[in-house]
Amino acid sequence: MPHIGCAKACCAQARVSGHQEFPTCLGIHDTQTDKLLLIEATPAIESQVALLRELSGVDESHDLFDALLLTHAHIGHYAGLMQLGKECATTHEIPTYVTTRMGEFLTSNAPWSQLVEDKNIELQIIEPSVPFSPLNGLTVEAIEVPHREDFSDTIA
Repeated sequence: MPHIGCAKACCAQARVSGHQEFPTCLGIHDTQTDKLLLIEATPAIESQVALLRELSGVDESHDLFDALLLTHAHIGHYAGLMQLGKECATTHEIPTYVTTRMGEFLTSNAPWSQLVEDKNIELQIIEPSVPFSPLNGLTVEAIEVPHREDFSDTIA
């Protein structure tokens, strides 16, 4: 917040006051290993990663984050990927956990496919209801959720 084109009082007041709220996202810090998992790559990824790094206390030499989980192909959940390419962060082989359909979306559509081709991200295909470990010692189980499936399925 504020949202582009929104004239409601909440957004108008936020513009005047400078108040900002960020898109939905989650960061996990493994305090044993100092590893960072980012869930969603929102359009506000720079602020999102900066806050995760600040709250976790990882030092400047640490990679931006160690793994990424994307839940679906709605713009608020993956558009931040654009900042991982050569124009910005130039990340290297960040394990990026996606469903088969989300992986197909990323590999079939530019500019996202360039991130895969240039090895900025390394897709790791996951299946709903099958546990996986994006970080050593952390087990995640994605579940299918009903949500608009324009370009991919949706997990939570």
